[in-house]
Amino acid sequence: MRISLLIGIMALLAYGCDLPGDPNPTAPAPLSTQAPTSTTPALPDLVIRAIAIEPEFGDLCSHPQAALGIRIQVDNQGVAAAAVFVVEVNGVQKNVDSGLAQDQAVSLWFSGYHERNDLNVDPMGLIPESNEDNNQTIQELPVPAIPPGCLATPTTEITFEAPLATLRGHTGKVWSVVFSPDGTLLASGSVDDTVRLWRVKDANLLRTMAGHPFPILNLAFTPNGGGLVTGSTDGAIRIWLVNNGQLADTLQGHSGRVLDVDISPDGKTLASCGDDYTVRLWRLSDGKQLEIVDEGMASIAGVTYSPDGKKLAWAESDGEVRVWRISDGAWLNIFRGTGLPATSVAFSPDGNLLAAGFANGKVYIWQLSQDALIRTLAGNGQPIQSIAFSPDGAWLVSGSQDSSLSLWSMADPAPDQSRLILAGHEGPVTSVTFSPKGNLIASASDDGTLRLWSVPEK
Repeated sequence: MRISLLIGIMALLAYGCDLPGDPNPTAPAPLSTQAPTSTTPALPDLVIRAIAIEPEFGDLCSHPQAALGIRIQVDNQGVAAAAVFVVEVNGVQKNVDSGLAQDQAVSLWFSGYHERNDLNVDPMGLIPESNEDNNQTIQELPVPAIPPGCLATPTTEITFEAPLATLRGHTGKVWSVVFSPDGTLLASGSVDDTVRLWRVKDANLLRTMAGHPFPILNLAFTPNGGGLVTGSTDGAIRIWLVNNGQLADTLQGHSGRVLDVDISPDGKTLASCGDDYTVRLWRLSDGKQLEIVDEGMASIAGVTYSPDGKKLAWAESDGEVRVWRISDGAWLNIFRGTGLPATSVAFSPDGNLLAAGFANGKVYIWQLSQDALIRTLAGNGQPIQSIAFSPDGAWLVSGSQDSSLSLWSMADPAPDQSRLILAGHEGPVTSVTFSPKGNLIASASDDGTLRLWSVPEK
């Protein structure tokens, strides 16, 4: 007992004897814990800074006929450099192979544009960014206009001519006009729901053909001149007898407005197009629908047969112009002049060239065998409504929303530098056509009139 007590006292002395009530207790050692730190990783931040429609090089003042596209500026507003990334505009992608350092910017140009433009930086999300919510935007961009001070003063190369005759009778906008194959008659279609036949030599009205319950948007004579085909806003195509004005047949198939019709050179088939995104082929003898071309296209404003009758060309509202081979349904050419709508299309008489008018006020001409754009005819910037080649291919006429017609010489090595302006309409020109001999032009307009113009010998 005595030995155990002694051992306990010695142990207390050895370890400091921190007993309850000790006035100088030994404090416990503090825990060794490190305060938490907030470490945010250094990341880039790619931001769409500026968007505009402009030429690829220079400006519209110094390059008024340059093709337009979308220029996009991307800034890196983050705190670290970005590696290689992709910028996408309307489905077209471009790589920024050099990456982008902090506080730096890159400018990229994309050909073409639409009414609504979809822009996306790093669309696949391969670059980690400090802010992922500012990489995509959809913009409606105004088309830039050439500043008035940049427009060249008209020279003697640009001349004006008044009409030979004005044909009045329609009570509303006239959408379409066409000469008969022998050149003695004019036919016109209007929003007043009538077709009217006019005698060319004295500009007199011969007959009014009523029967359409809706506006008539387009028309075409059969090659023998005995029939007249019309398309309407009700989606119907009607065939009329010219000699008595009677309705011969009605073709149903389009689910929207019929925006254009054309008849094959041999008179056997009819092509039609509309805002139901289709081109349709019909047999004229019995009105049977032969084929529907529907491959996800946009609304189609104009359709025409090639001079040999083997191909069709048409103009679409998304700016594409297509050439299609009838025998096997093959796409021969797909052209794009601009992101704005293509409004009309025409083959040259030899079939080697294809011209299309666009809403940017320009006419683009392609060499089909080379699949290449060879000429651009630029007027005053107002949308082109209709175009036509003369029968000998020497001229091209365009009708514009600015109420005038422009006559371009195809023999001129620089036809975009000289033109004859046919002025007189008081509203947008909706349709233009040459007479079979090529000595006259007929035009239709919003002002409710038709006008006849002479074609110069040179």
